[in-house]
Amino acid sequence: MRNRAIVLAALVFVAFTAHGQSANPFIGTWDVTYSHPTKRGPLPEESSGTLVVTENGGSWRVYTRSTRSDPCSGRDTPIEIKSVDEKRLVGVVKYSSLSDSCKDSRLELTRDEQGRVSGRRGQFDLTMTKK
Repeated sequence: MRNRAIVLAALVFVAFTAHGQSANPFIGTWDVTYSHPTKRGPLPEESSGTLVVTENGGSWRVYTRSTRSDPCSGRDTPIEIKSVDEKRLVGVVKYSSLSDSCKDSRLELTRDEQGRVSGRRGQFDLTMTKK
């Protein structure tokens, strides 16, 4: 009888522990930087932003000098998660929610064996640091 109680207690503990852990290891707030071509010259420019990943989606925001010239940049933009596992997240940055003229962009995050996360948004490689 005592052994059954111990086994039952262990099963309850494991169930609560598993329930408390997220299946999405990318959840959190990330500082992001990336390089991209500009209209101002031949050298690429570095931009920075914040990516917030939640259980059900998240948001993307790039810090720009001015949003007047580009309605698709500099504002919190929703993220839709398409698939996620312990090594990879695939989603869409929903720029189309900001304006009909904005096009959505694919977001892909990967996690290596050491737990480091890197990413790609559209054609741009992302350098990511968790806050």
